[in-house]
Amino acid sequence: MKAVYRLIHHLFTFLFVSFLFYDCASIGTPTGGPKDTKPPVLLNVIPKDQSTNFKGRVIALQFNEYIELKNIKQGLLITPSLSEDNDYEYKINQPNLILTFKKDLAPNTTYVLDFGEVVTDVTEKNKAENLKLAFSTGISIDSSFIQGTVRDLYTNKPLIKGTVGIYNAEDTLDIEKNKPLYYTKTDSLGKFKLRNLKPAKYKIYALLEDKKKDNIYNGDVEEKIAFLDKPVDLTNRPFALVDELRVASYDLKPIKLLRPRKNRHYVEWRANKEIDNYEVKFTDSQYDTAVLHTKEKDFVRFFHTSNTDTDSIEITLTVRDSLGNFATETNKIKFEQVEKLRPLGLSFSEFPKSGTAFEPRKDSTYQVNLTFRFNKPMKEIINIDSIFYKVSPKDTIGQKLALNDFQWNENRTAISISKKIFSKEPINFTLKKGVFISMENDSSAARPIISYPIKKIEEFGTISGQVRSQLYKSFIIQLLDEGYKQVEQEIANTTNFKFTYVKPGKKRIRVLIDENNDGKWEKGDFKNRIPPEKIFFFKEAIQVKPNWDYEDNLIDLDDAEQVK
Repeated sequence: MKAVYRLIHHLFTFLFVSFLFYDCASIGTPTGGPKDTKPPVLLNVIPKDQSTNFKGRVIALQFNEYIELKNIKQGLLITPSLSEDNDYEYKINQPNLILTFKKDLAPNTTYVLDFGEVVTDVTEKNKAENLKLAFSTGISIDSSFIQGTVRDLYTNKPLIKGTVGIYNAEDTLDIEKNKPLYYTKTDSLGKFKLRNLKPAKYKIYALLEDKKKDNIYNGDVEEKIAFLDKPVDLTNRPFALVDELRVASYDLKPIKLLRPRKNRHYVEWRANKEIDNYEVKFTDSQYDTAVLHTKEKDFVRFFHTSNTDTDSIEITLTVRDSLGNFATETNKIKFEQVEKLRPLGLSFSEFPKSGTAFEPRKDSTYQVNLTFRFNKPMKEIINIDSIFYKVSPKDTIGQKLALNDFQWNENRTAISISKKIFSKEPINFTLKKGVFISMENDSSAARPIISYPIKKIEEFGTISGQVRSQLYKSFIIQLLDEGYKQVEQEIANTTNFKFTYVKPGKKRIRVLIDENNDGKWEKGDFKNRIPPEKIFFFKEAIQVKPNWDYEDNLIDLDDAEQVK
């Protein structure tokens, strides 16, 4: 009997769709007149929106004009997600769109088809607006919903066109391996609404994907994800508001070492991701000084001080990523003897960067700690006569440094200068060509001026105010640039705060909450589903001008409207 009913239903659907084709045969594209600014309008649909007991496999939509489709397989959101063995084919028979599923839809289930920006007209590509269809294969339409807003954890900016997906809390399915049961996209304000849900408990995630776009979190640093530590419960209420979703990147890829490879007369040992720090141990200690090494972004480069040693050298290398995860391997490397060396070009950089300013001191005596970092090991030789500093424009000769002002690191890839200098003017270092010499005998380039000025109070502003809260006792107040890219200053656990020597320009203030009172802000742990500790944002940007004081800024952490 069920088979007969299904056959009759399919036949009715076919006849109706055929009628649509016939009825709309006279609709065509406009050939002239004013520019078309109106989007396609849906005239008829099978099944009807909000209808029940749908048993067919064919969805038919009739529009008032000819249409085109834009990335329907990516843009059309069907929730709940189809089973892995089901899919649909689509066909345009102008002005109708026909979707045909390969298999029957799940019984007693409310489906929502959200076409987003998929359907446009032919002439001006106007997008059909709010094109959504909900129907049920059972006797009733599920009506529960979850809505909210998703923002970036560090900037508070709305997540635009991100995916918000939910999974049944009782299932083992999860975002690291499976597509969401229900999902939708956030709008230009970061807002979302998951409609027509069954009353149940759901795990909820927000995801900003990289190029893969598979609605699965792959743990890459390019992806961002938000999550809650508890399910959203719709069993005893018709809707839930979720505004706590904050996306951030979590580097979940375990660090691994690849095989060492020769590159010219060097050996490079790569990892599968960026290396934060590393350790090298030679089985034979004679190589502790004979083989030097330096770290690049994702590999360690080894240099031999002799071009004649071609023996195999056993090395144990340990590398760590930014999260402290590590990998250790022991391997043998071998350097090739080459007739003509092609040395790696020598480069170096200073820290702190030239232009970094000292805060003025009453005694005008400044502790200078300057480090030069090189891209390859250097010889211990320092041409002391080729480096000097000046503390006055009137000084035409400059003041020399002593050898005991310098300190090489263990691998001779960095050298530090530590010296107290009296000055009331900018402290300017000059390096002539050849101050430092690499182990490959090429020398450092000239740096005419590396300058460290002394701040003048009239060129800066101050920002002061008060943090008020009955809920949070431990926190860090940060002063940032307008784009939240650089933390310029921070103060911990001070209700009355004051930022001094603030550079002119627009500034932002955010407050990191130390919820567990351990003295630091915790980013959270995705693997164990521990969300990050809260971050509050002072909602107004502060325009700082030279010699201005911006006072009485009240940051009330208990006022949700004041700190978004």
